[in-house]
Amino acid sequence: MPDAVERWTLEVTGRVQGVGYRDLVVDVARELGVAGRVWNDPSDPRRVHVVVQGPKTTLEQFRRRIGSAHGLIAPERVQRTRTEAPDPGWADFVRVSSPR
Repeated sequence: MPDAVERWTLEVTGRVQGVGYRDLVVDVARELGVAGRVWNDPSDPRRVHVVVQGPKTTLEQFRRRIGSAHGLIAPERVQRTRTEAPDPGWADFVRVSSPR
C-alpha cells in the first residue's frame, strides 16, 4: 500500500543562509519528486523555513538529506513544526522570498 501524502513544515537552523542551502534544498526536493517552498527567515540569519509535501517515507528521506552538511552548509537541526493535509495545487519545489 502506498504511503499517504503529507505536508510538513520544517524549521532548519545552523549555517544555512548565504551558503547555497536553499538551492541544495530545491535540488534534493526535485530529485525526490516532492513539492513545496523554501525561504530564509528574515528575522534570524541562522534559520530557513521549508514546507514540503509528498509520500511520508520520501519526506523522511528528504528531511535526512537536507540535514546533512555540504561544504559551507552546516545545518544543526531540522525540526518538523507542523503536519497538514497536502495542497493539490503544488506541483513543483521552489525558492520564495516569503511564505505567501
